[in-house]
Amino acid sequence: HPEIPGMAYGFIENSVNGYRVLEHGGDTGLFHTGLYLIPQEQVGVYLSYNALGSAPARWYVFQAFMDRYFPEETPSQVVPRPITPGTEGNYVGYFHSTRSNFTMLEAWIRLAQTLTVGVDEDGYLLLSAGGTTARYGEIAPGLFQEVDDSGKIAVKYQDGRLVEIYPSGPASFVRTAWNESLPFVSGLLICAFIFMLITLIGWIVQLFKKKRPAPRRSFGLPKTVGVLFSLFFFTLIILFIGTVTDFHPDLGAPKMFVQTPPALGTIITFAKVLSVLSGLMLISLISAWVKHKGTIWQRIHYTIFTGLGAGVVWLLWNFNFLK
Repeated sequence: HPEIPGMAYGFIENSVNGYRVLEHGGDTGLFHTGLYLIPQEQVGVYLSYNALGSAPARWYVFQAFMDRYFPEETPSQVVPRPITPGTEGNYVGYFHSTRSNFTMLEAWIRLAQTLTVGVDEDGYLLLSAGGTTARYGEIAPGLFQEVDDSGKIAVKYQDGRLVEIYPSGPASFVRTAWNESLPFVSGLLICAFIFMLITLIGWIVQLFKKKRPAPRRSFGLPKTVGVLFSLFFFTLIILFIGTVTDFHPDLGAPKMFVQTPPALGTIITFAKVLSVLSGLMLISLISAWVKHKGTIWQRIHYTIFTGLGAGVVWLLWNFNFLK
C-alpha cells in the first residue's frame, strides 16, 4: 500500500514525526540493537542492549529522540473511525507472522508470537501481541491508523473477511488456520493430558479390584498400548517444558538461546515413539470393535483416547518434530 513504508536495500523504511527514516534492528535472544538514519537531516542514532526483553527500549529511546529534536510540524488531522457495525466477526481471529520458521523445529515458536485481533465496544480494532495492545481505526478502504499514534497498517480482505495485515517492515501477518491457532493447540494438549491422566489413574485403580469377567480381561492389549502412549506423552511434555524454562543462571535467559538443548534428541525420539504407538492404538481400536472386545463403553472410551492420541501426533508432525 502506498501509505505504508516499504523496504529499501537492507533497510526498513519508516515515517516518524513526518520524517523518512531508514532503520534496521538486530536481535538474538540476548542482544537487541537498532540503527536509525534520517537522510534529510544527515543524522543517525545507534542503540544496543544486552538484556533479555530489552527490544522495546531501542524504539522508545529513538521516539523520544525524535520528539525532542525533530518534532512533528504538522500533525495529521485524520481521525480514525470505527469499523462498520455488524462486521466485527470478519476481523476477529489469530494471525501469525510470515517471518517465521515453517520447516524446522522452531515452528512451534509461532504459537508464542501469535497476533490476536479483536474489536472493542466502540468498534476499533485491537491488535495484541507480546503483552501489548494497539488500537486502530479505519482512515481509508483497507487502511487503518492507530487511534493515539500515527502508525498505520494496510489490510487485505477475502470475501469480506480480514486475511492479511501489512505493517511497515519485512513481515506481514496472515490469518492462522483454526487447527493451528494457539487456543486449539493448547486446548487439544490440555484435553489429551487430562483425559489420559484420568484414564491412567482409573486403569491403575482397576488393577486392585476383584477379577473382572472375561470380556473385560480381553481388553488388556489396547490398555497396554494406551498406558505406554500416556507415559511417553507425559514425559515428552515434562521434557519440553523443562527445556523452554531452563534458564541460564548468569544470563537470565533460556539456555536454548546459547546452546542446543540436551533433551532435544530425547524429545524427538519420544515424538517418533508416540507416532508408532498411535498407529498401534488405531489397530487395537479397530480390532476391539470388530471382535467386540470389552464393553461398548470401553470401546467408546478407547475411541476417544485414540482420537486424542492421533491429535497429539498430528501436532508433533505439523510442528516438525517428526520430520
